[in-house]
Amino acid sequence: MPLFAKSAIDSSLVESAIQQLELQTSAEVRVYIEKNAKLQDLAQSTNPIIARAQQIFTQLEMQQTAANNGVLIYVALKQRRCAVIGDSGIHQFVNDDFWQRCCDVITAQAAQGNLTKGIIAALYLLAEKLSLHFPRQADDIDELPNEVIIDE
Repeated sequence: MPLFAKSAIDSSLVESAIQQLELQTSAEVRVYIEKNAKLQDLAQSTNPIIARAQQIFTQLEMQQTAANNGVLIYVALKQRRCAVIGDSGIHQFVNDDFWQRCCDVITAQAAQGNLTKGIIAALYLLAEKLSLHFPRQADDIDELPNEVIIDE
């Protein structure tokens, strides 16, 4: 089965996993699925998928969290690629290898036709890491919506 092949996503399961993650950490996570990545203006980028994820991160105003600890899981279905990126407050604690590990988990499951399971597994990795550096506070508020965005 080809990577990301017709792998439907169960948004409600992913949204529940995001809610569970946010019970452990003050970090804010969003998931954005793009059926066909808009890469026309990014061809000169070293990594167009990461550049596209950065565009979406900004478009969703994820850099507006109080602790600069937003994380975006971006999946480009047609391109069969993903990127996981974090805001400036996270970079001192998380390196590119960790982001790649999260993507590897997603792509491994997507290759088996289970994108939902891959994203949820990546969310568990994120929860484990981010709760160490950004534990949930008693006065924590949900700064960003948890719904999965699917861009047709």
